[in-house]
Amino acid sequence: MPQNDSIANTWFIKSAKQGWKDAQFKIAYSYATGRGVTQDDKQAFYWSAKCAEQQDVECMFNVVTCYMEGRGTEKNLDSMLVWATRIALLETPEDLNISGQITSARANLATMYRDGQNISKDFAKSYMWLLIYNESKRDFSVLEQQKNVEAIQALEKQLSQAEKDKAKVEAEMLLGKKLTNLANLYKQDL
Repeated sequence: MPQNDSIANTWFIKSAKQGWKDAQFKIAYSYATGRGVTQDDKQAFYWSAKCAEQQDVECMFNVVTCYMEGRGTEKNLDSMLVWATRIALLETPEDLNISGQITSARANLATMYRDGQNISKDFAKSYMWLLIYNESKRDFSVLEQQKNVEAIQALEKQLSQAEKDKAKVEAEMLLGKKLTNLANLYKQDL
C-alpha cells in the first residue's frame, strides 16, 4: 500500500486532539513542513505547544525557536526564556538524546546570559547555568566541555566570591537538589 500523508495526518489530528503526544509531534511536523497538508506555521506552533506541555523535549525546543523567531506566533522573548528554562530544569534521563537536549538548553542559557543574546547580559546567571550544565556535561564532546570549562574560568574572573557562592545556591534551588559534580568543574567528563 502506498504512503498517503494526507490520510495519515487525518488520523494524527484525531489522536492529537485526544492528547496523544506522538501524534501532536507528527502533526506539528506535518504543518511545519507542508507534508500532506498546507504548510501552516500557526498550526505547527499550536501542535508543538500542545506536545511541549507534555514535556516532549523536541517540541519544547520548537516552541523556544518559534517564540524567539516569531514563527507561527508573535515573537516573545519572555516566553522563549520561560520555555528554555523549563527544558533546562528537566531531569536528565538515561536516554542520551533527550539528556543531550537538556544539557544543550543549559549551555545555551549560559551563553545567552554571558553574551546578551536576546536577553540582558548577566554574568552571574551565565555562571549559574554553567554550574547546572556541569551536572550532565558528559552529554557533550570533550572539545565542547573544554570550551565550557574555559567559559567558566573566564566568568569566575568577572565575578566576586560572593557572586559565585550565590550562583551555586541559586543553581541548587532551581534544581531542587545539591550540585553533585562540582569536583569535576574544570575537567572533562566521559
